[in-house]
Amino acid sequence: MDSTHHARAVTEVLETQAGAGTVALLSDLADDGLLGRQTTLRITLFLAQLGLSIFSIAGLCESGRAEGLNGVEMAANRMGNSDVAKDAVCLAFVRSLLDNPDVPLRNDLQRMSDAGYRQDAILEVIAQVNLNLSLVNMVAAIEPGGVTSSIGIANTSAYPRLIAPSKPAGPPG
Repeated sequence: MDSTHHARAVTEVLETQAGAGTVALLSDLADDGLLGRQTTLRITLFLAQLGLSIFSIAGLCESGRAEGLNGVEMAANRMGNSDVAKDAVCLAFVRSLLDNPDVPLRNDLQRMSDAGYRQDAILEVIAQVNLNLSLVNMVAAIEPGGVTSSIGIANTSAYPRLIAPSKPAGPPG
């Protein structure tokens, strides 16, 4: 089996087996969470565009249409923007989390609060970003250098601090 067929086979397994469970988990979070399905999809579309999600843009757009998002809005979401002012602030916050992964900046947190996000919703955004990044790391660990480019996570060099594997601790002292 050549590398293209292998990558396609691994991608299909991820999207149908592991992906189905993960999609169900994210759907449950969107249903039970404070952000709602549309905002959750907007965040994931943005991350997918950056190559920081295991989900395909086509699949996310299909889900977005089912949730009432139009093509123009989803294109804006992929670029980190939204016609909905509150969600535009949220996507700017996501960009800030990617650019400053160590700790959210105080002014970004204040903008989220000013836009109407409560502290628990802000934590949900942070959790969603971290969940997507963790899934990307999981896929990269399963298929290092193989399937990652076929599912869109080859462009991770822009955010090396977020996705670099952790280094084992050295000897004490």
